[in-house]
Amino acid sequence: MLYLNVTTHVDDDPDQELLDEKGGSGFPYLVFLDAEGNLLAKHQGQRTVDGFSATMETAQAYADLRAKAAGGDAAAAKEVLFKDAELGNLKVADAKKALENGKDLTDDEKAKLKSTIQGLEMKEVLSAFQKSMKGVDFQDKPVVKKNQAAAGRKFLEMQKAGVTPDEESNYFQPFYIFIMEAAEEAKDAEAYEAALKVMEDKFGANPNAKKFFDERHATLDKLKGEKK
Repeated sequence: MLYLNVTTHVDDDPDQELLDEKGGSGFPYLVFLDAEGNLLAKHQGQRTVDGFSATMETAQAYADLRAKAAGGDAAAAKEVLFKDAELGNLKVADAKKALENGKDLTDDEKAKLKSTIQGLEMKEVLSAFQKSMKGVDFQDKPVVKKNQAAAGRKFLEMQKAGVTPDEESNYFQPFYIFIMEAAEEAKDAEAYEAALKVMEDKFGANPNAKKFFDERHATLDKLKGEKK
C-alpha cells in the first residue's frame, strides 16, 4: 500500500513528526515499511520502476530475515538487531536489553551497540524537544529557549557521562547549542564556554556564522560578569 506523508506544520495532523521518526531529514524521503511501521528499506537509487523494484526486493529480503529471527534463528536475530539499529527501528530500552543479554556478541559488536544506544538516546531527546514545540511560534524566543534548555539539560548529563556526538553527526549542532541554552539558564559560564568552544572549533571559520558567535560571546561575557 502506498502512503504519502506531507509535513505541513498542521497542528491537528497526528503524523507531523513521522518524517523525523523514520529518519528523514529532507524531501523526497522514500522508504518501505512493514505493517507495524518498521523500516524495511530506504530508497536511495533512481526513482524509476527498476529502482523501486530493487529497493522492494531489499525490503522483502529483510522482512524474510525478520521472520527467520522470530522463528528462533540466532544468527538471523543478531543480524536483525544491527539492521534495526541502522534503520532506526531499535528503541533505547530494547538496545540496552540486547547489550545486557548479548552473550554471543563480540567486543566490537558490543562497542557498536553502545554507540547505537548513545545515538538513540540523543534522538529521543530531540524527538521530545520537537514534540514540545508543536504549536509553538518559533518567533516566541523565550518559549523556544526554555524548551531548548530542557533538552540541553539532558544533553549536558550525557556529556558529563562522557557521551558526545561525532562532528559529522546530525546531533552535533543541537547537542551543543541546547547545552548552551541550559548553561545560560543555569548561569553556568564554564559549561557555556566549553560548549561554545566546541562549536567555534568546528564552525568558527565560517563567515556566515560570525553573527551567531558574536551573540554567543556577548552572552558568555554577561554570564562571567554575573558570576563575579
